[in-house]
Amino acid sequence: MAKKKHASSFLLFYGAVLLIGSFLGHLKASSRVSLIAGIASGLIVIVAAVASYKGRSWGRIIGFIATFFLFVFFLYRYFLTFNFLPAGLMSLFSLATLFLSLKEREVEKV
Repeated sequence: MAKKKHASSFLLFYGAVLLIGSFLGHLKASSRVSLIAGIASGLIVIVAAVASYKGRSWGRIIGFIATFFLFVFFLYRYFLTFNFLPAGLMSLFSLATLFLSLKEREVEKV
């Protein structure tokens, strides 16, 4: 159970980073599209984290899928610009979240 809460807590942290990053990105680049996309993805991840923490399997699945697509997106953006911030850092956060999610599933199977 502790691993489950640990992965859900990290997913919640990841969602909060997405929300904060969307506001910071909007302040820096004045991009309304980035703000809306960041808020939407952050809220999806946060809702998934809360559901996963409460033991709902759909929360873990939605969290994994959203994080996977965000990983692909941030990695793509990194290779377009080769700027570590924000795309490189967020792709690393996404990868760590995916890794923890997979480790959680592996622990549950045992």
